[in-house]
Amino acid sequence: MPVIGPHRPHRGGLSPYLKFLGVTFLIAALEIAGGLVAGSLSLISDALGHAPTHVAAAGLAIASYLVASRRTDAENHRREVRVCQVIAALIFLGAIRIGWEAVERLLSPSPVEGWVVFVIAFLGLIGNFYQRRLLRDCDCEPDLALRDDVRSDIAMSCAVIISGASIGLGAPVVVDAAVSLAAVIWIAVIATRLLVSTPTKSACT
Repeated sequence: MPVIGPHRPHRGGLSPYLKFLGVTFLIAALEIAGGLVAGSLSLISDALGHAPTHVAAAGLAIASYLVASRRTDAENHRREVRVCQVIAALIFLGAIRIGWEAVERLLSPSPVEGWVVFVIAFLGLIGNFYQRRLLRDCDCEPDLALRDDVRSDIAMSCAVIISGASIGLGAPVVVDAAVSLAAVIWIAVIATRLLVSTPTKSACT
């Protein structure tokens, strides 16, 4: 029978998760403000598509951390699989939202300040890599799911950087929406992999 043991995803306890949430809110505020100033769908979509899933995923990971020591390994495993499925569903919802808005913008283009988009997206990318670093010391299933969510955000940030630079160099403004739509495909792939995978670990110890 599995033995109940302490759950310690990080040597820093809950601190990495709380820092992760703080960076998430900072990036989202920066991207929304930058998107409004620059008229960029890709920046706003990045914020609205990923911030809610980051917050939900981190919240679920925190809950997992707090209750794991009270459950058996088998119970922790089942709960963490469910957490992964919930996070995958949230990522899908974010992708659908981004795709819908991108199609609308493709049909009705509007001016975009490309270099503003480039700078804001680059700052967001730095934040994304810092978020990933915060989670590197753990392989618990909720943390793996959260890292997959961050990976999709990194892909989106790179796409927005390319979009901003392209528009700044004279490309049509529809590039902003087109790149957002292309990024949706990668985000959906990440979510699908997470949804169909079969976790093999229970709680980290």
